[in-house]
Amino acid sequence: METVSGIVARVTYQNSENGYSVMKVEPTSSTQSNLFDKEHDSEERITVTGNLALLKAGDVVDFTGEWTNHAKYGTQFTVDSFHIHSPTTKIGLTKFLASDHFKGIGEKLAQELIDTFGESLPQVIEHDHHKLTAIRGITRQKSEIIKEAWEKAKDTREQNILLQGMGLTPNLTHKVIDMYGAKAAEKITENPYQLAQDVWGVGFKRADEIGKNIGFTHDHAYRISAGISYSLIKALDDGHMFLPFEELTNQAQQILSVDLVKVEGQIQAMLTNGVLVLDRDVSYNAIYLKAFHKAEDELATLLQKLDEPHDDDPFAKVPLKEISGLLESAVTDTALSSEQAMAVKTALTNPVSILTGGPGTGKSTTLNTLIKILEEVGKSYVLTAPTGRAAKRLAEISDRTSYTVHRLLKLQPGEVAAFNAEDPLKYDIVIVDEVSMLDTFVMKALIAAVKPGSHIFLVGDADQLPSVQAGNVLSDIIHSKRFPVVTLTQVFRQAQESDIIMNAHRIKEGMGPEFKTENTDFYFIEVDTVEDARASIVDLVSNRIPTEFGFNPYEDIQVLAPLYKTPAGVSQLNIDLQQTLNPKKRGKNEIPFGYTMFREGDRVMQLKNNYEKDVFNGDVGIVRDISVFDGSPEVSVSFGSGYQVHTVKYAREELMELTLAYAASVHKSQGSEYPVVVMPMVTSHYIMLQRNLLYTGITRAKNLVMLVGQKKALYMALKNDTPMKRYSGLKKRLER
Repeated sequence: METVSGIVARVTYQNSENGYSVMKVEPTSSTQSNLFDKEHDSEERITVTGNLALLKAGDVVDFTGEWTNHAKYGTQFTVDSFHIHSPTTKIGLTKFLASDHFKGIGEKLAQELIDTFGESLPQVIEHDHHKLTAIRGITRQKSEIIKEAWEKAKDTREQNILLQGMGLTPNLTHKVIDMYGAKAAEKITENPYQLAQDVWGVGFKRADEIGKNIGFTHDHAYRISAGISYSLIKALDDGHMFLPFEELTNQAQQILSVDLVKVEGQIQAMLTNGVLVLDRDVSYNAIYLKAFHKAEDELATLLQKLDEPHDDDPFAKVPLKEISGLLESAVTDTALSSEQAMAVKTALTNPVSILTGGPGTGKSTTLNTLIKILEEVGKSYVLTAPTGRAAKRLAEISDRTSYTVHRLLKLQPGEVAAFNAEDPLKYDIVIVDEVSMLDTFVMKALIAAVKPGSHIFLVGDADQLPSVQAGNVLSDIIHSKRFPVVTLTQVFRQAQESDIIMNAHRIKEGMGPEFKTENTDFYFIEVDTVEDARASIVDLVSNRIPTEFGFNPYEDIQVLAPLYKTPAGVSQLNIDLQQTLNPKKRGKNEIPFGYTMFREGDRVMQLKNNYEKDVFNGDVGIVRDISVFDGSPEVSVSFGSGYQVHTVKYAREELMELTLAYAASVHKSQGSEYPVVVMPMVTSHYIMLQRNLLYTGITRAKNLVMLVGQKKALYMALKNDTPMKRYSGLKKRLER
């Protein structure tokens, strides 16, 4: 490691979210292997890169890091850590005063201040700032503003130095100062574990590292309390809203490596002070974090309240005779079944109603009939779905505008929505598709935003996988028997011609699929080992399916796997398919990020909702270009197709939002539809071989399914009709 000292001359690039920056620095010492003389001009500025949050032009900084050589941009200094000084020289003071720290000064006025007060300017600002009014253009009020800005910048630098001394990265330091201000170091010294609660993106493990750095003992009450909270937060990843007392104590004890008695004692203390909630109405030992308990309880209350008769019900004034007449016309015009007609009528006459059914049973036709009737009676509606791909599919089948739930509510990280109980949505009915994908927190935000008296129509397939996040919303609502549910069971003639649909219904009932030798869209490629499955999948995607069926491997074929690891898991298949479909090639740019190599031409998936970029979790695109802008890599990805292509640019640190998408998990595929699905079924995936996972995977395919693996694995999945248990109290709350 080497040290470079200098004044930040220009901030070329700075990512406001993660702090990654590219800067031009004028060196002030010869510590860089004598690369610079004592006099420096703009041509001798060096390029400095790294996580340099808080730095602005004019800052005097010691950078520690290493010299690197870039093929296009030459020598750069990559920073590992830095230390900010208060400016003392005339040059440093001039640049500092002309920087973004002081709005409205600029270089000319800064130079006048230096010419008048010289290097004593800091003392004048801090102790006798009214003297600044001797400069033309500086009023008494402006002198106050300059003093306040100076003190704020000074406090920020001091906090930065203290926090980095505790082991916080520059990026985390930036977030902590934003959260706590001038008391940041004091707050962290008092309780570093509070970071996991207060600062977005900081978990227990990172807070624990900081706690150890500043001397917190292994069995400190703050540490044990944070570990217990972390156990409940981590349980969300497995779909749990709460944990039974025994499971919570065991999981927390494993994370903390302290005596079980101390964990149990701290749980009791957290119950006493209200951080945790014991809800015996849900289960005799159900322990919730207070926020999780509140969200689940509020969701149940909101649903029950919405279902009550209301004077402002927009459908109460529509004569039942008119609705019946419109339904009779729909039955005649579109051959609507009695089940479908009942679903439409239920949606119009009940504030909360549910439509469920498997593939080919006419959910889309039912939706379109409902929309047609709503338009005929002049009632407003909105279509929404949990993900971008699900919303796009809903728009395609209805030929109407559809929104993701996040976009509809203007829901931001932390589940804060612009539309809520105080400012509800202005629609007579909200129609929600793919409800099985909605978790407790997003569902609560959605129901809270439905105007009292309005209706909500929930559509989904209860036999699919539940949401990736916590809760078992659709299943709990249906099984509570609190609201009217219409289940479509009739498979229509056109759908009966598809072996995909017929086998999906057989699988749902626990029966083995039928495999035909010809005129079929459903195949099983039997292999002996997981390695054979891996090789067969790569060959199918890159060669056999495009050759024999004419599908495009980039646009039409999606590999879905139950697990990420193992040779036939998502991670390895992505590597193999990238090497086969988009191999390394001269002239084709690429960039490594973590364990992934992104290459021009790669198929990639967005992993989180990003409103600024207008891309959402599950969106799939193609890497069009990888270039370097001012020393910083930039990746351009095109999402959509036809006239709706929209290109998004990612800085290096933002690549954490992307992953290769040649293969994806079955969970990630929910709400999507692909022309072709290829899916490994191998015994080494036994932990995830479940009937609803197999059912969800194959029902993502529109034209062709290829299962690859061992028949034993297929029948293991068919027999396993017990979904992984999710601890959720919504059903019992709705039954009250």
